[in-house]
Amino acid sequence: MDFWIKCVEDGMRKKEMLVKINELLLKKDAHVISFKYYKKVFGNMVLVIDFQNKEHVFVVDRREIYYNGKFLFDFHQEGNDYYRITKEFPNLNFLLKAIEEKLT
Repeated sequence: MDFWIKCVEDGMRKKEMLVKINELLLKKDAHVISFKYYKKVFGNMVLVIDFQNKEHVFVVDRREIYYNGKFLFDFHQEGNDYYRITKEFPNLNFLLKAIEEKLT
């Protein structure tokens, strides 16, 4: 695949993820401070959110979710099931689940 086409596709994937993240954060009156997506590293993500004037950091590292430096949960089997049913990679789905649980 051409390098530039790949860069555009990766950028589009990141934009699509940010749209879904922002939809959830809008409901919670929260805002993205920064978002990093590492497609080449298992789709890892680092999301920093401003919620109630505090910084909240979510990390997706392979099949694990961390919140403010603490392990939340592993979604190995659930992620496999999610992919089999939806054909979508589970990282974003479980990141949104973690945000929903922690920002209350």
